[in-house]
Amino acid sequence: MLDLQSKLRGVAVNRLGAKWSLVLLLLASSHQDSRGAEWERQASGTQGDLAAVHFADVEVGYAAGFLTVVRTLDGGVTWQPLSLPTNAAFLSVFAKSATEVFVGRQSLFHSVNGGASWRRIEFPEAPSGSIFDVKFSSDTTGFLVKLGKVFKTVDRGETWTLAFPGGGLYLSNIEVVGSQTIYSTGGITYDGLTRADFVRSYDGGTTWEVVPPGGLSEIMASAWVGPREGYVFTFSQQVLKTSDGGDSWVPVNDTLGELVLDACFIDAQSGFALCYSGNILSTTNSGVSWDVYRASDEPLNAIARPCGGTCYAVGSGGRIFKRTTGQGRSEEVRISALDYLTGTGGLVLRLHGSPCKRYRIEVTHDLSWWEPVAECVPEAEDWHVNLEAGLAPIGFFRIVQVQN
Repeated sequence: MLDLQSKLRGVAVNRLGAKWSLVLLLLASSHQDSRGAEWERQASGTQGDLAAVHFADVEVGYAAGFLTVVRTLDGGVTWQPLSLPTNAAFLSVFAKSATEVFVGRQSLFHSVNGGASWRRIEFPEAPSGSIFDVKFSSDTTGFLVKLGKVFKTVDRGETWTLAFPGGGLYLSNIEVVGSQTIYSTGGITYDGLTRADFVRSYDGGTTWEVVPPGGLSEIMASAWVGPREGYVFTFSQQVLKTSDGGDSWVPVNDTLGELVLDACFIDAQSGFALCYSGNILSTTNSGVSWDVYRASDEPLNAIARPCGGTCYAVGSGGRIFKRTTGQGRSEEVRISALDYLTGTGGLVLRLHGSPCKRYRIEVTHDLSWWEPVAECVPEAEDWHVNLEAGLAPIGFFRIVQVQN
């Protein structure tokens, strides 16, 4: 925790009948040096090809691949190999928390102790076939793609049931866009022919709709920036955009000249694409044009964005690259406003601080003991936190930047 007298700002709240008074406690804020955006090679601790990467928070992440699972606890500064649940070339990984993680190939493996031990999860309805992707939409609900079929869990990954039977489709990717909207994409390329496969659910995976491919070639990667707005990268090296959930596609770049294996967007304009060539592409104009960064001479397979503009790229030969941004610059840490919700009796704290830093909201009644009531990692400088009714009818609130 940062020093109270020099590193935080707070707000005192006092309710007198139906009237609320607000007092800002103006203290000094924290400072950090700024850095420009760049990609840096990380020491991964493995030579095995890495196929997937996912971060539980801004510090803790996991990467998996050929006979290897590695973990970082310090934002990619160092990576440590973990015990393997089986000898396999893992294709998927998802970290639900710093200690709970899933990795997949033919079977799904689940660890609740940071990879020290693993439990195997079998799929009777799809005994063969690789698990290409696994994603969670909440603590309890998750989805994965295996043998072109979509499976769903509602009990935190303990058991999985068939949600979409596949029907001859070659699905390889799952994107969860909110709690209710899920897209699965893929396709097949053979004998000079290539086609896209695309299904979607708008009710949390209860029902699924097969969307006609509309002449698209196999979808190698997708990135969504809203419930209906997203991009796909195809085998024919096109970038296309949809604003209606895949009902129609508009080419935004017909001459990319790269086979993209994974992509992500920070917002509707700015994004990154990883290429089979080892290049990292970046755009700031919604994919119309791309800058090229030569990161590797081997394929880069997967990208993760824990927060803001910080990204990780993994690929062949144990390569891991991290992109850092200027978000470490000096930012004021303060509570800027407070709203009382008359209908529910809850509170909304309006906050300001550095993006991608972890903050804790605390409350006290008499300044002798501070009780944590919320914790968050904001994407933007200004954000808000909803607090439930009954937390503190009379009390002081403060925000504390947590040291990672």
